[in-house]
Amino acid sequence: MVEKIPSWIERLLLPKLSEIAGELKAVNTRIDSVERRIDSVEKRLESFETRIGSLELRVGSVEKHVERLENQLNTLHKTMDDRLTSLRGEMLAKFEMLNTRLQVTEHIATLEAKIREIESKLAKE
Repeated sequence: MVEKIPSWIERLLLPKLSEIAGELKAVNTRIDSVERRIDSVEKRLESFETRIGSLELRVGSVEKHVERLENQLNTLHKTMDDRLTSLRGEMLAKFEMLNTRLQVTEHIATLEAKIREIESKLAKE
């Protein structure tokens, strides 16, 4: 087919064809460079995905640990509430007993005062 092309057309087209071929090589080089960069980005994304997966596992583990701690705190809170309620009851009982003793002591003091008063009246008679 090349034999059928007149030489003057060949002289006009060959420089253009060479120029187009050079531009195609440059485009291919750029495409190769972009493909390498895409591969690099894909590898970095895979690395990030792996790290994110690892972090998700660790977060899950931390969440379970926090849940266990919350349960322990709730148990301790209930235990302390129960103990404080019991202690309150004991303290109220002791205060009531002390109050009763104080009332008896006051009554005894009153009786002693009356006895002294009666003794002093009897001693005068």
